[in-house]
Amino acid sequence: NGRFERIQENIPAHCLQLLDFIVKEPEILRMPVAIDFGTASTTAGVLDFKQESGVAEMLSEKIRHAVFYDDNGRETFILPTLVGVRSLKDYKNPEYAFGYEALELMSYVEKNYTVFYDIKRWIAYGDKAEELTDSEGRRVFIKRKDILREFFIYVIHALEDYIKGKVRAVHFSAPVKQKRTFQKLFQEMLPEYVVE
Repeated sequence: NGRFERIQENIPAHCLQLLDFIVKEPEILRMPVAIDFGTASTTAGVLDFKQESGVAEMLSEKIRHAVFYDDNGRETFILPTLVGVRSLKDYKNPEYAFGYEALELMSYVEKNYTVFYDIKRWIAYGDKAEELTDSEGRRVFIKRKDILREFFIYVIHALEDYIKGKVRAVHFSAPVKQKRTFQKLFQEMLPEYVVE
């Protein structure tokens, strides 16, 4: 705020010896994570495991889910399947909001944020472009599969943060009649992952 204040000259201090610690890289998961991409909500998880020297050992039949925070700040395993557009200042890299954050953008009616729901239907037409606008009136057209990719990267990173591991393979639930369509699009969208 531009004001300077005088700091007291004698500040009491205590020296404490820190515990020795090592910063480790997260291990790469040897098993696929599952993402249930629903029309209204999405969830992601992996079986409870212990991984030592590259071998995964199942500890229980419990599932470790990605954790999200609802509009009241409470932990939840379910993310609303919504994508919002915060800003198009850098039109090549739109700033998105997902799930509860996108839901919050919908409440700012006067700001005119773009929020997409029912994005599961986009799977059949992934190459179709959608018009994105932000609260400043900027516009850009982005392919649906590029928007979906950002949504899934968000979900995968939320799971990685929670389990402290790197995801290598992903299993997506898909309707039987659309299994090939789902698999083809997911492999195009997420080439850095093994898609099952």
